Amino acid sequence: MVRSETVNSILKISARRWATKIAVADDTQQLSYNQLDECSTAMACRLLAHGVRQGDRVAILDDRGIDGLIGLLAVLKTAGAYVPFDPRTPTLRLSRLLAEIKPSIVMIASRHTERVKAAVGEWQSVTLETIDPSKARESSLPMCDASDVAYCMYTSGSTGEPRGVEIEHRSIIAFFEGFNPHFHLTSEARCLNTSPYYFDVSVADVLMPLAYGATVYFLPNVLPPGRVLDAIEKHRITHICPPAPLLTLLCGPGTAFERRALHSLRYIMTGAEVVSREVVRKWLSRVPGLRIVNAYGPTEAACACFCQEITSENYHDFSDFPIGRPFNGVHPILLNENGIAQGRRRGELAVAGAQVMRGYYQHSAETTGRILLQEGRRYYRTGDICEVDAFGRYYFRGRVDNEVKFKGYRVNLDEICVALKRDVRVLQAVAGVVKLHSDQPVLCAALILRDRAGLSAAQQILTALRHWIPAYMVPEYAVVFDAFPQLPSGKTDTKAAFDLVSRAAAELGITWARVSAGTVEPLA
Repeated sequence: MVRSETVNSILKISARRWATKIAVADDTQQLSYNQLDECSTAMACRLLAHGVRQGDRVAILDDRGIDGLIGLLAVLKTAGAYVPFDPRTPTLRLSRLLAEIKPSIVMIASRHTERVKAAVGEWQSVTLETIDPSKARESSLPMCDASDVAYCMYTSGSTGEPRGVEIEHRSIIAFFEGFNPHFHLTSEARCLNTSPYYFDVSVADVLMPLAYGATVYFLPNVLPPGRVLDAIEKHRITHICPPAPLLTLLCGPGTAFERRALHSLRYIMTGAEVVSREVVRKWLSRVPGLRIVNAYGPTEAACACFCQEITSENYHDFSDFPIGRPFNGVHPILLNENGIAQGRRRGELAVAGAQVMRGYYQHSAETTGRILLQEGRRYYRTGDICEVDAFGRYYFRGRVDNEVKFKGYRVNLDEICVALKRDVRVLQAVAGVVKLHSDQPVLCAALILRDRAGLSAAQQILTALRHWIPAYMVPEYAVVFDAFPQLPSGKTDTKAAFDLVSRAAAELGITWARVSAGTVEPLA
């Protein structure tokens, strides 16, 4: 691959080289590389007929699957950018995001049409479908440039509103080139898609395999972990990219993991959260020769930009797993309050290279705040505190802000607080993650309410959150305080507050509690 190439040109080469080979398959259909190319070209012609032009944004409301893939490839062939959204996004939130991107058209999976009708409103829309390839007219497609935006993916934002990360074609190509020396995709690979299109990991487990001639298998959107393992066995899957929470579930209770024939697996890419040593041990002991690639990277750097391979041979070398070393072409620096942390091995990680985003769509000030120009390079400030060992391996050590990874999602806790404070009954709010006896993370909220409001008001406040933020961001436990614990500086002692939240959730086994004078009791 060369840096002037685009996703379109790479996949066109795949279509010619592996024309009759199966590119994608699910339980009901399969398409060869040539068929996938023709179907996506036909859909692109349909989009052009609807007025889509080079540089336009096209919203895609789908989870995963062949029809959604045809849709996003069609958008790329119009030289536009696809903007994927979870169809289950609250109506008010989705309406605001569509108003921000002003899509030329909205592509909707038929099974979600009724669900999203109110949010889509008057925007022009079409149904995602496997279109008749005879309608393909490749000569009518516009030329696409490596500097064109390929997709715009929204992430949680500290201002209370998500931000759209714009990734160019050349950034995706750079990711392919940087990651595949560690993941080793070939035309013999059989990959299982585990991420929806609104997660950037779909770039790794859908688009990237197609660039190397592999076959991608799709599953229905919601399946128990045991059914995922069934698919690995049935299709003799060689490569998967589950986030750490899913990797944990796949080897957990009720999956018959120890009796599974998983010998076809060669590579697992995981990440999104810190992966458990016990989970890695289970997989390595169950699948001889397996290589687990612990990958790291923000959405702003095209999926992943660091990785560490973990095998049975080096597992015991690590007391905790590093995020590893940067991909070729990725340039890391560590920052402190004085700039580059000269001679120090700990600081905020910033990365430069072709993988770095163009910026946040329509938010130039926030882009400027996260991009550092240093020695002729554009560095993206990740907000992650990292340290590097004597071997050049980087370790994740925390955040400089209130962003967390929760159940595979990137969540800014400040966004939850902003949503909580939309209710006039909330005086102050703090959100956080605590662990219960099962060691599973739980999202919680600590609140101070006006006029000592009781249980019904607190329940109404959290229920109303579902109109503003996705369900996975709504706290599961909440504790109402008369006053938050304070540090000597007068600031809220967040740790002390969430120690009390954790006690309410774990010891008392209650969802709602009140803290008064340090005493935790059920909220009446």
